[in-house]
Amino acid sequence: MTLHPSLLLHCGLCLLLPCAPASAATLVFGDSVYHLATTEGSFTASFLANNTNTGQMQIAASDLVAQGLQAGNLLTGVRARLNGITTMIGDRTSSDFEITLAQAAFDLANMSTTFATNMIDPVLVRDGPLTIYDALMPESGVPRAFGQLISFDTPYTYQGGDLIFMFRKRGFSDFTSVDGETTDSSIIRNLNSSGFGATSGNFQTSFPVLQFEFTSSAPEPSRALLLLAGLLGVARRRRRRRRRRRRDF
Repeated sequence: MTLHPSLLLHCGLCLLLPCAPASAATLVFGDSVYHLATTEGSFTASFLANNTNTGQMQIAASDLVAQGLQAGNLLTGVRARLNGITTMIGDRTSSDFEITLAQAAFDLANMSTTFATNMIDPVLVRDGPLTIYDALMPESGVPRAFGQLISFDTPYTYQGGDLIFMFRKRGFSDFTSVDGETTDSSIIRNLNSSGFGATSGNFQTSFPVLQFEFTSSAPEPSRALLLLAGLLGVARRRRRRRRRRRRDF
């Protein structure tokens, strides 16, 4: 029996359909030490507050890898959560909220107080105004569930090693206190400075509890495509042979 090329194409497309799409996964800053995915932090943080500031955190590779992040995965957004006693009344807007991600230039012990020095190949993944919606920030349970996803305009490809997370923000229109935890310098360090354009900061004793969303696996249609190409190639060769036989007769 000879399979028509259109049938082969149909079969090939069917082979593509079961390929698993990229799946979203999450990790929480410092979770491998503090178990913050299920435990409330002991501090509050001003990540979404009404002050204008610049912050930079370095997260140890061990913390990231323990939660499933691998080199080549795409970081696509970040979430904060309210602390256990905070409620929001109304939405809050910042006129400019920038996020930059980069590979860390140094180990945690040698992190510099100069922001730029700490980063290898930084990528501005988000820029522009940001509104945090009251309805998207859960206000019940301890700890609170992580709230609104702050999506990245440009997904960041994790390069391996320690990761730098840096933000610059114009103060939000009202104060919002988010969950925070004591800084453990073996797993995370946090710099902060007032001002949107600050070039250096001071080490902090706490950090905001944040959750990354990332792509844990990429779709793999290439095998099916290769199989389809092979089947189509076989079909073409068979058609050529049949044509030659007809000409010979």
